[in-house]
Amino acid sequence: MENNTSEITIRQMQPGEEESILGIMRRSFPFFIQLTFSSAMIRSAKQVLVVCVDGDIKGGTLLKTFDLPGDIKGGVVDWIFTDPSSRGLGLGARLMDAIFDWFD
Repeated sequence: MENNTSEITIRQMQPGEEESILGIMRRSFPFFIQLTFSSAMIRSAKQVLVVCVDGDIKGGTLLKTFDLPGDIKGGVVDWIFTDPSSRGLGLGARLMDAIFDWFD
């Protein structure tokens, strides 16, 4: 596991990172849930944020938005996940903070 001097960053997914993110998603969930994941699902998300430890992607979140009456936007966290090998570092909490910032 990483030590306390690791650099943790959150950023938007970059083109070409779909397969890496898909691999982390598959490691993060039980087999039958994994069957629903695809690169197309990742590309169709309104926003994909990734959390990196020392530059390596260790988790992420897929966010979607929708229109509500009165020119109001709604949003939903479609998926949030972290690599099992990186759990306990607070990555999920950091992703949640980034999600709230993005929805604001």
